Amino acid sequence: MWRYGDDAGAGGQYGLNGAPFSQVKADHGTEVISALCIITGFSAGTNPSVLMRTWEINIMDYAFGL
Repeated sequence: MWRYGDDAGAGGQYGLNGAPFSQVKADHGTEVISALCIITGFSAGTNPSVLMRTWEINIMDYAFGL
């Protein structure tokens, strides 16, 4: 599920659960993408951490720190 323009995590246009990419694309497909952000969700506590090793966009794989 995808969220759009929801940096605050408050739900934005598509609510807290987001919307399928096809819906976001239909609504915003002519706009310029200025950032893709991944949220880890429900990270809480004194020392929260997340390890992201790879990310695939279209057919291009990106590896981080491997």
